[in-house]
Amino acid sequence: GPDWSQIKYSNVYCGVIRGALEQVSMRVECDFVKDILRGDEVNEIRVELKEILVDGAGDDYKEE
Repeated sequence: GPDWSQIKYSNVYCGVIRGALEQVSMRVECDFVKDILRGDEVNEIRVELKEILVDGAGDDYKEE
């Protein structure tokens, strides 16, 4: 069967951060640097801004 010991459960937080920032038009890369669940003393998450997304979704609602 699969080796479940390698699952990084804390990556859920990275998914939440990435998804939330995408909603405000930012594309980021998110990685766990230190993880208490892996034996580190603290949690550390690195978030790197890759791109500000240009979104034209609101163009239909602008006043002329």
